[in-house]
Amino acid sequence: MPLDGIAPILFPAHPTDGPRRCDVSDTLLLSLSWVLPGILTFWPARRIFLRAGLPGGYGALVLIPQIGILLALVVLVAKRWPTMPPAPPVRQPKQRVV
Repeated sequence: MPLDGIAPILFPAHPTDGPRRCDVSDTLLLSLSWVLPGILTFWPARRIFLRAGLPGGYGALVLIPQIGILLALVVLVAKRWPTMPPAPPVRQPKQRVV
């Protein structure tokens, strides 16, 4: 079965005959698209771990491309959180005597 009708659609010819000049920028954009979400979520993830009473270093799990957020969630679910002390009782204001 000839692919003469489909081949130009699936594999379009490159507009230039020479090598592409933007290979470096494509690689940079691809690497940023993998790493940038992890960098942007590191600080909030670190704060979440610290608020849960766990070491903030676990927040660095989100820096692993593609699966880091999933790993951080697994750690939050699987680790036992330290027990927090109960909240102090709310003080009732004294009534003023006039």
